[in-house]
Amino acid sequence: MILFALIIIFSFLLTSVSSGLDCSEYVVIDDIYQAYYADEIDYDKFILLLESIDGNLTSIADFTVESQGTTADSCIDMESRRNGRLWRRYNSDYGIKIGHDEQYSAVRIPKRKAYFSYSRGGISAMTELFNEGGRIESGKRNLIFAGDVFTIKAGNYYIDEGDGLTIGRYDYLPSAGFPDTAVGDYIHPLNGCYNGLLIRAESAPSSISLYLSQKKYLRAIKNFVGAGGNLKVAENSFGINCGYNHFAQDSVADRRLAFGVNWKRRGERSKLSAELAEIEGNPGFHGNIDLSMSGFTIRTDAWSYSAGFKNYNCSGEANDDYRSFYPAAQKIGFRSAQAGESGFGIGGGNGRVNIDMQSWWPSPSQKYHILVKGNLTIPMKEKITSRTSFNLTTLRSGLRFWLKNRFELSGTPILRCLGFRGYFLEGKGVDDEKSYFTTEMAIGELERARLYCRNRNFLDGKGDLLICCDLSLFGNYYIGGELGLGDELQGSIRAEGYFR
Repeated sequence: MILFALIIIFSFLLTSVSSGLDCSEYVVIDDIYQAYYADEIDYDKFILLLESIDGNLTSIADFTVESQGTTADSCIDMESRRNGRLWRRYNSDYGIKIGHDEQYSAVRIPKRKAYFSYSRGGISAMTELFNEGGRIESGKRNLIFAGDVFTIKAGNYYIDEGDGLTIGRYDYLPSAGFPDTAVGDYIHPLNGCYNGLLIRAESAPSSISLYLSQKKYLRAIKNFVGAGGNLKVAENSFGINCGYNHFAQDSVADRRLAFGVNWKRRGERSKLSAELAEIEGNPGFHGNIDLSMSGFTIRTDAWSYSAGFKNYNCSGEANDDYRSFYPAAQKIGFRSAQAGESGFGIGGGNGRVNIDMQSWWPSPSQKYHILVKGNLTIPMKEKITSRTSFNLTTLRSGLRFWLKNRFELSGTPILRCLGFRGYFLEGKGVDDEKSYFTTEMAIGELERARLYCRNRNFLDGKGDLLICCDLSLFGNYYIGGELGLGDELQGSIRAEGYFR
């Protein structure tokens, strides 16, 4: 069986894994995002925490980085990712994980993915490969050595320094002037990770890290060098970090140096954090205060960035209505969600009732934007819980409204979602092509067998249906299939094996 698994790998490829941690450790939104992308929590838990945990102010669209091109409006991939993460959580004690994924469409070329991961003691490795129409492309891959003092990562990695203003958690792909058909190679895969070497040394009160990365975008090359240091004193953590990017295309170059300091404090009833950064003389700031008292939590957030705060790697608090900047006046552009934006947020709740509000004003429009979100949890009979949530946010061209309800039995979703998502355009009213009613249901348990269905009915008369089936065999094999019926017929099938 191991030989068969290895054959699958070298047919193609790949990837990621996880460890199951107690979700009660994730008490602020950054913890939730980091845990999700590290596969420490599954997608269902990720959504539940965002909807109900203390500290759920909206962060910049970090969630879209890992699933670029895979949005809440897509028909197939989101549920596939959700199920894969859930199943890996239930099998986190296996050291070798191998899988293969096929995606089909009536009008598109089939996509194939193979993935492999290994973990024994302080050594772990993962790799993934994609094949589309005979074109083979590498996905994420890395090799990690983790000891008592030193950690070394070679390949793809993320960075965790402060609030992400100076050295962002991700090394974003170009956001403009870069073809979707571009292909990376195994040395320089195209993804939102850093690509190179991470070296970290840490003892009980302090740590120091060095980061090296190189990314290639067709004729352009971007080299990155960064470093960070942190010192813990009682309930306080003090950090200093810097990063230098050198972007070169043809005969022109762009150089940007970022420097920042950060501070975090976690007390019994309070959580505070702040980071002050500058890039080429342009400052940026983010601060956060969470206070708990008598079962009630108050959350506050504030951020402000100068118009010239254009950082290749910044993951600081901002909203996703970003623009691109073009280094060295080239056609290729990079996201700049923070530059010129200021904003604040305030919210509170007691676990059952939560409400949050944000307001921000991006430059140069100086148009104020508002986001209001909240949720209500109502315990019902026989261990059934109802969770109702809403989200209202202004967009550049109008506003978006989202109202949904879910029912859970002993913490397990039974009616995952019953809701409406509406888009309203200035001067035009409701956008019938984007607005829809939706129903989601799940039956069974994913670690054994589960059936999931989602139906969406758009206001323009169109609709789609997604059906997913997941089956666990012999405790360490997983088979999952999906069928999407809409404007086009889509389907996918996944097989995974977990070995000790």
